Amino acid sequence: TLVDEGFHKFTGTELEKVFDQGMPDYIAFKSNKVFVFEFKDIQMKSDVRQCQDYDKIINFVDHSLIASESGKPKGITQLANVIEKHLNKALDSWNINGKLQIYPIIVYTDSCFDIEGFNYYLNNKFKIVMSEKKVNTDWEVKDLVMVNLDSLMMFERAFKDRKLDLDTLLDEYSVYQ
Repeated sequence: TLVDEGFHKFTGTELEKVFDQGMPDYIAFKSNKVFVFEFKDIQMKSDVRQCQDYDKIINFVDHSLIASESGKPKGITQLANVIEKHLNKALDSWNINGKLQIYPIIVYTDSCFDIEGFNYYLNNKFKIVMSEKKVNTDWEVKDLVMVNLDSLMMFERAFKDRKLDLDTLLDEYSVYQ
């Protein structure tokens, strides 16, 4: 399991029963660290994957992971909305101590997004979206991290055996970038 027994864990369905619509797909928290997960099972279309047109690729990424053509929030915008609008509601009922650290994470299935540039591009877009949000100044919103579902499954045993620690891994990845 990705997060050990010391974590409090909630699926989006569980959260929406208590806090209403607009919650993320999964939240896990321990101490002052909150991991907000949004799962995206999107596949890059073959005509986009095989093209050499930067604008076409970025257009697909923007409409799949930022906002749809109609303006519906996707991926990073969903995470930003949760952090701005819904996290306070949930935190009021949870016992969290110290300065809150929030880890926004997109879990995806298409290996096309394994290319480092997508995480960099979307993290920059996420920072822009977050700069427009009103977020508690006592909160530290970490960089957005994109993680392939296959990678999480591959390291599941290491997380379970506590050989890997999710927050340390994400912090080190952000420093590496």
